[in-house]
Amino acid sequence: MDIRRVRRGFAFLEGVIILRRKLIAVTLLVLLIQLTGCDRHNGRYTEELNALSEHMKENQGFSKTISNDRYKLTATVDLSQEQDADRLVYEIFIRKPRTPMKDILMSFSLDPDMSKRLKTSDVFQSNAFNDKPVNFNPGEDMNGISLFRGFILDKELLDKHTLNIFRTLYVKITYSDPDGDKRTDYVKMQAEPSDAVRRYLVNGANKGK
Repeated sequence: MDIRRVRRGFAFLEGVIILRRKLIAVTLLVLLIQLTGCDRHNGRYTEELNALSEHMKENQGFSKTISNDRYKLTATVDLSQEQDADRLVYEIFIRKPRTPMKDILMSFSLDPDMSKRLKTSDVFQSNAFNDKPVNFNPGEDMNGISLFRGFILDKELLDKHTLNIFRTLYVKITYSDPDGDKRTDYVKMQAEPSDAVRRYLVNGANKGK
């Protein structure tokens, strides 16, 4: 038996075992980092949901407009009709900031009664799951910062009251100003509907009489 070959064989096996251990350790570390990131995002999402829900429950603290000396906030609602479902697509926009806005968090909720006309009980949306901070500076060449979500309609449950509440949005905007101070705005606003949405809901409400 060649002792040197045996020793080289054992050395090779030891190297393979060490490499595998290192790969396992790196894999576990990556998984741990991912799980930690998910927990952080989930926590931030839950904080946004709870804060907005609490303000809605108390029905106070909401302004109707955003002061023009900071930024412009607008909202739209459009109709998306596909083979699987018809959706109301809501989108809020931050435009024309007067000062730098850092780490922007945007969240909104529909009127709670809209859940009775949709195929979901969750009428909340937020960008809290973003991996990177959202920043927006004056003069940047973009149309604005936006957040949107589509909600599947239950056509059988559309009624006259739908026309009264479908435009209502409760919005929470949080960001850091140039001094590093965190600012939060709560706004109750009316989304601007497209003509297609108006026609669709009016027809649906008339059928649901």
